[in-house]
Amino acid sequence: MDVGKASNPSTSNETSDPENNLLVVVLDINPYSWAIHSKNSEGNNESNKLTITSYLEHVQLFLNAYLMLSAQSLLAVIAYGNQSNFVYTSTDSQHGGSPSQYILKELKRLASEQLEPEAGLSSSFSAALTQALCYSHRISKLPVTTSLGVTKQRILVITLSNDVSAQYIPVMNCIFSAQRQNIVVDGCVLGNPSIFLQQATSLTGGIYLEPNSELSLSQYLVTVFLPDIETRKFFKTPHQKTVDFRASCFCHKNSLTIGHVCSVCLSIFCKSVHSCTTCGTKFMFPSLPKIPGSTPAAPK
Repeated sequence: MDVGKASNPSTSNETSDPENNLLVVVLDINPYSWAIHSKNSEGNNESNKLTITSYLEHVQLFLNAYLMLSAQSLLAVIAYGNQSNFVYTSTDSQHGGSPSQYILKELKRLASEQLEPEAGLSSSFSAALTQALCYSHRISKLPVTTSLGVTKQRILVITLSNDVSAQYIPVMNCIFSAQRQNIVVDGCVLGNPSIFLQQATSLTGGIYLEPNSELSLSQYLVTVFLPDIETRKFFKTPHQKTVDFRASCFCHKNSLTIGHVCSVCLSIFCKSVHSCTTCGTKFMFPSLPKIPGSTPAAPK
């Protein structure tokens, strides 16, 4: 099976008990992104595109497969759109019945709530990734000898929405935090290529995947992302040849090779400015060094 574009998995030499693994799944349920996706599919007469309902069903199948690996497999599910919410955690004993059925029900409820007009159209990816890291860190502090103790943790992000350049700094902070805690970040991208996830998977040793067929999403998830970090060593895993490490400017959301950086909040601009539009800092110099080919912005 052709598994599309992907990056190299971790090659850690450490061993882990498959029963002591934590998987945090971060799901994109942004109704605005899914509406645009459906509209584009109809305009192009494409019948091989997912709807948000079928997307959630594919995810449910993957979660079922993960939970069946071991009775002690720990799972957390976070859904994000214009806000970020915990959907399920193995540490919460209040869930009744089948975990996958409960997760599917909660995901559909959250997706419908975010259709409200006052919900807004923003994406809270950085908040969801922060919650995933905080939860992983809290679980990692529990003794390994307990039923909730873990030796390996990983985060799987399944997204459709485009990167938001204003979230570049918080997302990069999350990536460096995951790298420091030895948490592998995997990314499954259904929409446009994600520079954020390309960098996250490359720096943490995870897998970056752009499925060639959205209708086979569950097959991609099970064959590529179900094996844990140690099991992946025995598979010929897909890889990506190049990774885009360019930063995005905060003003026009363009990828830059060279640009201007605010010395206070590290915001990036493609043109010289007299004050930072993010933190409001006014630069001491009357004019910043000019980049060849750039035009200074008019002072406000």
